[in-house]
Amino acid sequence: MELIYCCGLMIPAGELCPSCGVDPDLARVEAAAQIEHDQKLAERQAQEDADSRIDAARQRLAAAKDRRAELARSREPREVTAGMVAVCCLAEILAEATGTGLKQFTVRYSGGAISDDRFSYPIVLDLAGLTMAPTLVANMDGQRAAIVGHIPAAGASIDDGTLTLRGVVSGAGPDAQKFSQSAEQDFPWSATIDAKPLKVVEFGAGMTVEVNGRQFDGPILVARKSKLFGVSFSARGTDDSCVTVEAVPPDMAD
Repeated sequence: MELIYCCGLMIPAGELCPSCGVDPDLARVEAAAQIEHDQKLAERQAQEDADSRIDAARQRLAAAKDRRAELARSREPREVTAGMVAVCCLAEILAEATGTGLKQFTVRYSGGAISDDRFSYPIVLDLAGLTMAPTLVANMDGQRAAIVGHIPAAGASIDDGTLTLRGVVSGAGPDAQKFSQSAEQDFPWSATIDAKPLKVVEFGAGMTVEVNGRQFDGPILVARKSKLFGVSFSARGTDDSCVTVEAVPPDMAD
């Protein structure tokens, strides 16, 4: 006869426990079923927790991938907008006259980077994309009416990454006379070339770009296309490193 332990007593199988009134055999089966149920519940909960951790890890990986993609995009060149700029350059004044009796001047842009607090990054004018206005006028201090002279079509040239503008003092007013007379006394005039960027590309940190035959490290702006409108002389001192950029009145672009 099979005996089953219950409430401190050994109860024959199939009989009820005299103490609790429960069939010990049935209670054993129910207890085993409950244990199995609890085990399955624990396994299912563990699986759900594991799935949740996996989903969270996948989300973190996806976010990291997005961040890497965004970083990669930030390192790709991107087109930006910019207003007109005036690049301060070295000016040479030739006292001798041309065949027409007009004095000559020469202005050069070395093709280098120009830095200014009003721009987020230095900017370079890509001479390969520079076009000329039909008439290139030289004036004084950016004033269109203060005419000094002009640059003939044959006077503009680009060679070895340098823009050279050769013009004549053809103005008949007091500004042209002041310019010529001061030049005869070796006054150190400085000059700006007034250009309007038509397409500007930003190169981020860690990038390198070749412009005008030289390498530039980012962050930097490159005016891939621009249009030259003229030259302006001033008494402000400068050097040949092209380090100054200044705003130009909007009517310069007319």
